[in-house]
Amino acid sequence: MQWLLVRTDGAPVFTGVVQVKVGGIEEAQGKTGLAHMFEHMAFKGTREIGTTDFAAEAEQLAAIRRLEARIAKATPEERQALEKELEGIAAEARKYAVSNELWRLFHKNGADELNAYTNKDLTGYYARLATNMLPLWAYLTAGMVGAPVLREFYQERSVVMEERRSSVDSNPHGKLYEALVGTAFDKSPYRWPTIGSMEDLRDLRLTDAESFYRNYYCPDRMVGVVAGGIDVGLARRAVTQSFGALPARRCLPLTPHESVEPPQSSPRKVIVPFRAEPRIMIAWHKPALPHRDDYVFDLLLPIFCDGTTSRLARRLVQTER
Repeated sequence: MQWLLVRTDGAPVFTGVVQVKVGGIEEAQGKTGLAHMFEHMAFKGTREIGTTDFAAEAEQLAAIRRLEARIAKATPEERQALEKELEGIAAEARKYAVSNELWRLFHKNGADELNAYTNKDLTGYYARLATNMLPLWAYLTAGMVGAPVLREFYQERSVVMEERRSSVDSNPHGKLYEALVGTAFDKSPYRWPTIGSMEDLRDLRLTDAESFYRNYYCPDRMVGVVAGGIDVGLARRAVTQSFGALPARRCLPLTPHESVEPPQSSPRKVIVPFRAEPRIMIAWHKPALPHRDDYVFDLLLPIFCDGTTSRLARRLVQTER
């Protein structure tokens, strides 16, 4: 695992970030949304955090895995009864869960800007705390990415499905962007939404998320950053103590996707009916990370589009009014 430790002058606070080189492009067709789903599950805690009795809880989680295996092989007639049985076992497992305990530990100790994100190429976890809380941040975050227990899976799956309804299905911007990307790409995994399709989300299982973790959440895919009013030596010891305890193992190799998408030879267009004001999106293909041109686009974006001094805003608002 690589680390960047950066001391800056100013207040005795730091921002800690762990980025994992995995995103929506690593998913398989029919399992879209897994990268984002796992981001949610990472906050569910560990063997020590988020449970009242891990030994008893582990038995229920094992029962869920066994039942999921039976459902996968069941006939449509058998499946309905097994799904009902699964609901009961999941409810039994939740009796041992302490919901949001990890969040409360962060916030109780002054965490600010605590959150995470998933895109097609990366997943990131970050928080800002007082410098004397750096060992705590390292301990909690190492557990999230290195030893998570994926409890309350079906409850969180419902949360993600509701997130999709509000951000895509009933949102004109989200609906249009999903159609845009699906039209811009023909074969590439960049064509499906990071949050996943509703059909795929309904079929995601605990064992899918656990398999995704085993395949992609390895230290050699992670980069950690601590920046702020830190003592670099103390920061090094804190992250070495917590993240150094993670077992060394190798994930599946990074999947090359550049050659999958055939060249586009003509414009493509899609119209999305929606009860909202008219909106237009225009997209161009560009390289993704780690190509150097991705950084060029990071520079072009504010010059052309962002803010009142960008070229687009100045022309439309100031010149053409």
